[in-house]
Amino acid sequence: MQPTHSSSRNHKRTNSHIMGFFALLLLIVVVAISVDRLKQSQDVRKEAAICPDGQCDPPAEEEQQQSVVSLTPLFSGPQHLYDFYDYDVDPPQLHNLEYKLSYEQPNSQKARDELTLTLIVPANTDNDSFVLNSNLSPAITMSRQEQIIGDNKEITLSFSGLLPHWQSGTTTVDLGIMQLRPTKLGHFFIAIPTDKNPLISVLEGSKLVTTEILPSLTYTKISLQPSATPGDTYSLQFTMRNINSKKAINPRWSSIFYYPPEGGAGSSTSLWSIDLPSIPVGGEFTANVSIAKELQLQPEVGGKFTLNVATTPLREDFHTFLITQEILDQVNAQIFYDLSLAARIADSYTTTFPVEYELEINNSTNETSTPVIAKFVGLEIETQPGVTLSTPTHASQCSWASGTLANLLTCVFDEIGVITPLLIQATNTSPGDLTFINKLTVIGNPKLETNTENNTLTLTTTVTEPVPITYRTADIYPIGNPDKKVDIDDYRLLAENFNKRNTDADWETAKVADIIQDGWIDLDDYAELIRQFSPAGY
Repeated sequence: MQPTHSSSRNHKRTNSHIMGFFALLLLIVVVAISVDRLKQSQDVRKEAAICPDGQCDPPAEEEQQQSVVSLTPLFSGPQHLYDFYDYDVDPPQLHNLEYKLSYEQPNSQKARDELTLTLIVPANTDNDSFVLNSNLSPAITMSRQEQIIGDNKEITLSFSGLLPHWQSGTTTVDLGIMQLRPTKLGHFFIAIPTDKNPLISVLEGSKLVTTEILPSLTYTKISLQPSATPGDTYSLQFTMRNINSKKAINPRWSSIFYYPPEGGAGSSTSLWSIDLPSIPVGGEFTANVSIAKELQLQPEVGGKFTLNVATTPLREDFHTFLITQEILDQVNAQIFYDLSLAARIADSYTTTFPVEYELEINNSTNETSTPVIAKFVGLEIETQPGVTLSTPTHASQCSWASGTLANLLTCVFDEIGVITPLLIQATNTSPGDLTFINKLTVIGNPKLETNTENNTLTLTTTVTEPVPITYRTADIYPIGNPDKKVDIDDYRLLAENFNKRNTDADWETAKVADIIQDGWIDLDDYAELIRQFSPAGY
């Protein structure tokens, strides 16, 4: 019986332990529930303290899962200012930059009726507005506020009436078009900052949208070139081009001023001013501005040229050009001319007629450069004493002088580009060799001539006595100037004076037909004419 009693006591002890464990577990659960309720009560009290009206928005993480905003530019590439005045008085104009604003609600069950969005743009942005999508029905309403904060402008857009546009599932609503107009060149941006929009999610690529604002006109840098204008040494050259893809540009006016170096003589001078034409899209305008003669020497000691254009801003290094000796040397290497003389003269002349030749003065330059004019050029033609030189084609520019050792024809030309050939005549010549030494001397700008070896040309010819001409006695026509043939004209002259004698009153006129010179024009003269008859000449 004893064993049975011991087993019963052990069973009761085990049941007691189990009941104690469950009681402890129940106590732990009760304590945990109490702690959780206490924490919730504390959270409620905190929320009530922060938002007394109970209208606090849900946590950012939850909302970010509900709404997404995207901002898409409706243009590509850089944009261009097309009118430029004084920014503070009359801002420049630019086609509005347009951005499409869309709002997406992935979970339509938690859709909101209102949306507040804050954007940031540069403070100098002008004429910014928002055009609501007119296709939205029922219409969405919007209000806006803006404030300047430092260099930026903060624009807050508040939309209401969104709820009717949500359907089951994902829905995207195009709210409208944001229009902005920059008024400064350089980097432009529109941003949707996270710290200003904690309750929405911004689509990647829409948080910061940038573009470059450029002037509509571009310029090649002002440069110094050989002048295309006779009498000027240099010209300033630049080209402006319209790169605005939407609009022709009217720059209105442009000018170039010259400023002498510090400490130099003279004052600022307007070299050029023009009302520029309208430049079409992709069009160009090139200007060559000749430097006046009185300024030619000043660039050798420096000087600054400034380009002013009414309607566009210019980079400093593009519209200011400083003359230096290095630049001047480079340009002068392109500015040169080469004078040369050319002429042909016959091998021989007689003292009966003038010795003549045509003298050409040629001016050649580098084919890739602007033709350069030789200034104040002297021409001397020297020949033997006693010979008289003249040039009927250029008599007003030339003078003749005689000397004991040589005679000299001197001519002076203000400028030589291309001149007509000179006809040179020599008279009072004597039998023998005759030499003409033709020589050019440049007085005005001799340093610009690269080759002087061809500035002298020597011509030589021979002068002889005329050879007496023997005429046939029957060659009597024309009277005093026989034509070297005996033909019907000579026969007619003989017939007109036939049978006249040296005793007749008109014998002085008629005796030309007395071929055999016996004092009587008869059949003997006729027979001699027939014997010498040569109508083709002799």
